[in-house]
Amino acid sequence: MKYPILMVILIFAFLGKRVSAVCIIKPLVFVCLSSVLLCCIPVSTYRDYLKDRRLSDKVRVSISPDSVKNSKCLALALAKQMKTSFWMHGRHRSMAVAYIQTGNEREALRHMATAFRHGYPIDGPQEHDDRAFFGTVWPELRRIYAKERKRYLSKLDIALRDQVLEMKAEDQAVRFMLRDSAYFSKKDSLRAGMATLGDRHMRCLKEVVAQKGWPGDELIGDSYTTGISGMRGAASLLVIHSYEADNLHFLPHAKRAAARNRTTWMDPEIIMINLLWRFEHQHGHVKMREVCIRKNGNLNERKSFFQIGTLAKFLNDNPGRKIRLFPTAYTPAEAKSRVGNVKALHQMKEILTELGIRADRVQISDSVRIVSNDGLGRHRVAFNYVR
Repeated sequence: MKYPILMVILIFAFLGKRVSAVCIIKPLVFVCLSSVLLCCIPVSTYRDYLKDRRLSDKVRVSISPDSVKNSKCLALALAKQMKTSFWMHGRHRSMAVAYIQTGNEREALRHMATAFRHGYPIDGPQEHDDRAFFGTVWPELRRIYAKERKRYLSKLDIALRDQVLEMKAEDQAVRFMLRDSAYFSKKDSLRAGMATLGDRHMRCLKEVVAQKGWPGDELIGDSYTTGISGMRGAASLLVIHSYEADNLHFLPHAKRAAARNRTTWMDPEIIMINLLWRFEHQHGHVKMREVCIRKNGNLNERKSFFQIGTLAKFLNDNPGRKIRLFPTAYTPAEAKSRVGNVKALHQMKEILTELGIRADRVQISDSVRIVSNDGLGRHRVAFNYVR
């Protein structure tokens, strides 16, 4: 039925006296409000991030002051495709450049104001290019920047930023000492101290996340927006230097912050890569714990794409690697119910090919592999390398 809502109205109208006006109006109001809310809710996925990372590189290459005339259409088309961006300020700056090239100064200023609101520094590395792009509206841009910069800096938690940077400095210092031959005789005590320090850092970080949320770009800023070196991915660095349980604990928080544009996708990606390559199973396969399979055997793409996207990134960076996907179970009884997971594996392979991985680099095993329960990271899908 093409117009279900219209048909419902006609049916109510036909019933006439039997149905009161209130009975008609309430459902209609509910349906209208639901439709508006569904249209307004932003959907942010890791698939957008992977695409936008490539797009943002093209935008930077394509729109330089020396090639403005030849790149107007391309710049505007690329910028409009950037639904979510690696950095929110970078997204809006690219949109502003595209609009200024087409003569729409009003939209250009609006997007630059949003970029400033997310911390874009007008006196940063791209100041020369910005002056060339926004020459006609540069004075107005400086005025907007002065106002929005104060607002951006006032939202940052300076005390928390200093705390995170101090923890990172402590973590790096003890690791540098471990690599230094001058401290070779003290390695055992240094390792013990490093473990104690890591436990203290994780307790502190858990308290921060519980009270204020993930300490990402929106909460403490990053190196580009503040000019302070060593800030990018500082919290994620502390996490990946800890145990598997801590990585599993903080990954959902980092993902949630990235999906809400409160930090970049770099933070959860660092943790995910660490989980994939550092904590391998005793049987020699890699656990894909973020893959979600429905009861009917189909892949839940929305919940699984972050994991698959991370795997695609690794395979793109290592073109000589081939992998074999297979379902896993912990008991023979579980293995019988996992046979249907092969369907989800084929869907995973399709997504990997969409992301540029050749089909012959991904093999699929039809048999379920029984593994022992490793306590942490119970999983339904895994892969290993094909020799």
